[in-house]
Amino acid sequence: MSVAAKDPSVAKVPPASMKAKELLWELFTSDKESKSYSKLLDYMKGEDSVVEVDVPGCDPDLRHLKSTDLARLLTLSILEWFSWLHSAGWSLNGEISSDDIFLAPLGHAKMKKGKMKLLKRCKVKRRAKDMNAVANVIQGGIFRSGDIPYDIQHLLWLLRHFRSYYANLLLNHSSLLNESANLFLIRTIPQRLRQLSKLDPAKYRRIISKVPYCKMDQDHWKLRCQQNQYLMKILEPESPLSVQAQPTLAPPNGTQPPVALQISSIGPDYDNNTSGLLKFLWDCYWNIIDYSVGEVQEKKVVFPQLHQMFSVAFPQVICRCQKAMLMENELSHCMPNGPSFRDILK
Repeated sequence: MSVAAKDPSVAKVPPASMKAKELLWELFTSDKESKSYSKLLDYMKGEDSVVEVDVPGCDPDLRHLKSTDLARLLTLSILEWFSWLHSAGWSLNGEISSDDIFLAPLGHAKMKKGKMKLLKRCKVKRRAKDMNAVANVIQGGIFRSGDIPYDIQHLLWLLRHFRSYYANLLLNHSSLLNESANLFLIRTIPQRLRQLSKLDPAKYRRIISKVPYCKMDQDHWKLRCQQNQYLMKILEPESPLSVQAQPTLAPPNGTQPPVALQISSIGPDYDNNTSGLLKFLWDCYWNIIDYSVGEVQEKKVVFPQLHQMFSVAFPQVICRCQKAMLMENELSHCMPNGPSFRDILK
């Protein structure tokens, strides 16, 4: 007996929606056509998914894990495939693995038409099963080394704790963008939140309550700035730009001051709360270029590297701001258009 005969929910292409039918067939490929495609694991063979990059202003021993252009492209391609499948009204109920993903030479994902017999009508739980399986495919098929950048970790968390309203965020997630595109978020998120603080203070407070690194402890954002000399120069403009970021020194008796006093002694022009962090973000965007010297000399900072500097000091701040803004229907004000392949590959 066929699978369809056993389970009436197994997909039969709906005759009432030709667009959905056409879209569904576009997502799958025949055995003959698949010979011109590569399996995901073969596509990634010999390719790095994560690289270490030097970050201006940081100790040379402190490196930033960054996903490669290829890894981001394939991750987005798989997410788009499932977005289209769900838009057409169907689900694979989590019945996928890395071996099921085939990739065209330019990275577009497809599956063999044999998988269509597993299609079921898309429901909330089935969609969540798909997204959990997608997380496993991305982690096991793309980021196999075990070293996963913090922003990709957040993306995987969203997939494994999927809610239907996450769909737009997944395709706009900061982990899928290059440094230049992430700078757009570094500028627009504080800008929109500043507007909200006046237009809707209650909504503003709900959003900023989700931003990390603002508790008065050793993980506070001002203390984390000490990891980078250029960030410290923005925080304390009158201080000298030293060769290396300087930690807060203990007083002569050798005891550290209480954390609250230690935090308050740094960057007094900035509040210790989330508003201070957002103002700092804004100032970094506009002022970090001051530490990029003339073309005749070697550049200290290239503008897109601000994202690397910020990611090392404050992991996941941008993507967690995105999620908090999504929950308040504010994400579209910061990312009006989803990423395209041009955003991912220069």
